[in-house]
Amino acid sequence: MILKRNSHSLRPELASFGPAIMGLLLVMGFLSACVTSPSEGSTSHPPPTNAVPISIEIEVVEHNLEWIPQTEQFSGVKMALVPPGCFMMGATEDQVDYLMSFPGSNMELENYQDQFPAHKICFDEPFWIDVYEVTQAQFIAFQGEADNDSLFSGGNLPREKITWIEANNFCQQRGARLLTEAEWEYAARGPDGLLFPWGDIFDCQSGNFDDTTMDDEFLIEGAPDCDGFPASAPVGSLKTGKSWVGALDLGGNVWEWVADYYQSQYYNSLQPGTINPPGPASGHYRVVRGGAWSINEVDHLSASFRAGIDPLTASEHLGFRCAKSFE
Repeated sequence: MILKRNSHSLRPELASFGPAIMGLLLVMGFLSACVTSPSEGSTSHPPPTNAVPISIEIEVVEHNLEWIPQTEQFSGVKMALVPPGCFMMGATEDQVDYLMSFPGSNMELENYQDQFPAHKICFDEPFWIDVYEVTQAQFIAFQGEADNDSLFSGGNLPREKITWIEANNFCQQRGARLLTEAEWEYAARGPDGLLFPWGDIFDCQSGNFDDTTMDDEFLIEGAPDCDGFPASAPVGSLKTGKSWVGALDLGGNVWEWVADYYQSQYYNSLQPGTINPPGPASGHYRVVRGGAWSINEVDHLSASFRAGIDPLTASEHLGFRCAKSFE
């Protein structure tokens, strides 16, 4: 796998809201009568959606704790609602200083330049994000197509060894789409701009990522097997890693493809307060986010970490989740 990320040396398996939107937004949601947990994900066909319309008042959120997570079912897939709001996308120097304090992290500030500058990004509409990474059972149920089988076998394990093209096609086939890079980071960090989905302090038991790959030395305190899983874990296994909107495994398990092309200097081109940025218009690599079960460098696991991989790459470290625009 080839990963492109500035001058950072990486493992080879990774190659101001305006007044008009500051009031309440009255929007419609759907509450399914059929709830499917990860352990129920082995059905051969998507369960029917029996939707009852309800009204949800969604305010622009200024702090993570203002939001009470809300989830609904779409054709049997549990999705979390992400409210409108703003956050600082990218890393601050203080956050990078913290990441560089861990053994094995890059010790030069220049290696984090693709996360700089931290910049204000806003969303004027809510959107939906899968609570869990797409599982092998879900991929089969929705008749997903991929050239490679997952390396690890299990209905509730994430679907991996999948290319960006295959992941993108699957989400569209499901009536959804891949998240943009900005959507992914906002869902992981929230208006508070947390460094990890669960908070600002690293916790090796909140994500599946403490295992060694090429190195003989474990770099995360508490490893090996701090998280209890030697490889990929059933989705949603590590509850303390839940993000502010209720999404799980945004830190670890498998890297997640997002929609955007990767450009190392992209953040320099964005104006503060940009609304719903779609990402660069072109490029060779596609962005992956969130870290994977094989990673043991803490700086790779922060919610601000971004990297690019050839979209034709399929690896046991690569998976995805889908999103839906709010309608």
